Amino acid sequence: MEIEGKYDLLIIRNKYLKNSLEITEKVMNKAEPIFSKELYKRLGHPEPEKKIETVTPKKHEDVKDNINQKTYAGEDTSGEIIDAKKEKKDQNLKSVFKKIASKIHPDKLERLSEFEKKYKTLLFEKARIALESNDYYDIVEVAEELDIKPPPPNREQIELMKKTNQTLEDRLKHLQDSILWNWYHSDDEAKELLMSRYVEKLQQMHAGT
Repeated sequence: MEIEGKYDLLIIRNKYLKNSLEITEKVMNKAEPIFSKELYKRLGHPEPEKKIETVTPKKHEDVKDNINQKTYAGEDTSGEIIDAKKEKKDQNLKSVFKKIASKIHPDKLERLSEFEKKYKTLLFEKARIALESNDYYDIVEVAEELDIKPPPPNREQIELMKKTNQTLEDRLKHLQDSILWNWYHSDDEAKELLMSRYVEKLQQMHAGT
């Protein structure tokens, strides 16, 4: 398959994964207080300010507190989407960024309404970060928003895009394998079983400390 054909498929996959991850994280945020309330009810004491860390059924190490990033997931992630060499900027991206900057650099937005100024400032910041991290996806999104045609991706960018999608897939699977996700989407009988097992796991972990 030609590079541009691969690129089109990767872009479609990336958009799907980003949307799925965003929805999943919103559901996790909604489910977290419900789960916590039931958990502390089972433990027989009021819910404290700091939540007890939850874990996946299979992994329970290195759990963090932030629900959007790590809590209830069972393992940490770096938060980085692309493993790129930041010191070496891609020429294609530099070229696109210059075109973007010529349209929406903050210095050029003084005459716009406050709303449009904020929106285009955010777009510019997104493009700047994309350039720093060699993120072809995000800089293309900004370019398309401004009717700027970006150059086709090279092979190195295709490989980086593949890694980006894999990172998103791993993150999505990680969240949807978590105790929180599974408990929230279970029926009452399954919720009771999952909660009982989780409380037992917590007690074992605390007993071992």
